[in-house]
Amino acid sequence: MDITAEDKSGVIVIIELKAGTADDKAIAQILSYMGAMASSNQRPIRGILAAGDFTPRTTFAARMIPTLELRKDTFKFTFQAVK
Repeated sequence: MDITAEDKSGVIVIIELKAGTADDKAIAQILSYMGAMASSNQRPIRGILAAGDFTPRTTFAARMIPTLELRKDTFKFTFQAVK
């Protein structure tokens, strides 16, 4: 897992970051991390899968998992001259 955090409510948040487009294998990956964390912890757990885009199959699968969010990431790079 890329990031483990805690939200304001004390819920453990597992965040998986994918470069490019996430496919349905990414769903299995984050669910396995969430399951492993749940087996060793009594607190609620939710997941965030962040990627540049998602395949339709990934989006359909995520809709069936109420504790999983999909988030599109965007990056904007600027370069400034340094003298």
